[in-house]
Amino acid sequence: MLNALKVFNFEIVFVTDRCMDGTVERMRKYGEFGVKAIEKNWKKWANSYSESLQIEYLKAKKGI
Repeated sequence: MLNALKVFNFEIVFVTDRCMDGTVERMRKYGEFGVKAIEKNWKKWANSYSESLQIEYLKAKKGI
């Protein structure tokens, strides 16, 4: 997938929502390819999925 995306200006943002399976560590090794891993260990909103989407939106680069 990363080879196919080389011609595009992109950023991939992963928000792990209280994830315990090592996903963050695996995603961080792709940082040089524009992959950003955000570790979320809390839940403040009633809908955790919506909260994660908002975090991704706020942390993503604008204007890509």
